[in-house]
Amino acid sequence: MHRFYVVSFSMAFFITLCGCFQDSHEHISGGCMYVSESYQLRMIMCPGKHIPPNICDYNYDDEYIIAMQLPDTVTFEFKKNTKLSDVRYWIRFNAKGALYGPLTKKEFDSVRKALNVPKKLELDEKSIHVYN
Repeated sequence: MHRFYVVSFSMAFFITLCGCFQDSHEHISGGCMYVSESYQLRMIMCPGKHIPPNICDYNYDDEYIIAMQLPDTVTFEFKKNTKLSDVRYWIRFNAKGALYGPLTKKEFDSVRKALNVPKKLELDEKSIHVYN
């Protein structure tokens, strides 16, 4: 009977542990998919082009996907002091399959305005600290 409890506990522990590292995939607009396979690998994969890892926030509608990304050069130690100026921005225009980025905040605002990206699509700049 003791063996049964040990085996049962071990199996429950293993299943719980595996669940903590489960990959996450979300189908978003334009045939794209948000993929989160680990702490360091959060990206948006699209047909032909993708938004590279370290996505800290994204939003989308049927026409556009916008995203904030911590650049690859940001190391784990540096992330604690990441500034908004370190963040890169991306815009995908689904109708044309066009991808704009990496962009600074100023460039992002300019391209966003030129493409008429709706104001309802917002990014949470506080999210850079959530992933740090």
